[in-house]
Amino acid sequence: DLKGLRFQVEKEVHLKMTLQKSKRDILGVGIMEGELLLECSRCLESFVFPFSTEIHVRFLPRENLKGSGYLDLAESDLNITYYEDDHIDLDAHIRENLILTMPMKPLCKDSCLGLCPKCGKNKNVAPCSCEREEEINPQFAVLKQWFSK
Repeated sequence: DLKGLRFQVEKEVHLKMTLQKSKRDILGVGIMEGELLLECSRCLESFVFPFSTEIHVRFLPRENLKGSGYLDLAESDLNITYYEDDHIDLDAHIRENLILTMPMKPLCKDSCLGLCPKCGKNKNVAPCSCEREEEINPQFAVLKQWFSK
């Protein structure tokens, strides 16, 4: 379920994972690859973002989860998930890794020029004819007058 997220899966996500059982704990190590359809944070155009990420997860029986309410998590707890009735559900872990794979500020390319703040034209497609005014912080306007004398 990817509803409400800022991306779409462009192609199938492939997950290759090896599971090793130790008593009732299961260690999963693998790699997830695919392509996401993202929106550039500068020009707002859609672009394909290929990704490949390693996954390390430890599955523990749900009965090991004791207590209720909020818990303080250590960094080692972040790759732990719980299973119930001999059933491992990878969906939530895959969704979480997709979210973590997505860049904080998606860019279609590093040199993206973005949109003109006046006319909204995509400056990657064609240059904008708007005059560039030098915006001055109002706190420094007095200094500009002083230096212009």
